[in-house]
Amino acid sequence: GIVVDHSRSETFEYSLGKRKFRLQQIDDLIIINHTLAGSPPTNVGDSGAVVMDQDNNALGIVVGSDFHHTYAIKLSTIFDLVGLELITS
Repeated sequence: GIVVDHSRSETFEYSLGKRKFRLQQIDDLIIINHTLAGSPPTNVGDSGAVVMDQDNNALGIVVGSDFHHTYAIKLSTIFDLVGLELITS
């Protein structure tokens, strides 16, 4: 896929079972376009997969998709939320 945005907010509907749903806004998302690439980079069940760049650097984690885009939360956002620091050598 082709990254078309790297800081958009989107609202997702998550099933809680028995016809109950929760809307959750997630900010600072990476948006990957399917149409420009010719085929979807993700399929049903890919939530939680790591998104890599062309140099195999981890950028984010898939949190959803639709017919046109895959949405990934940045690893830096996850690290900030849980208080982690990336240490590189």
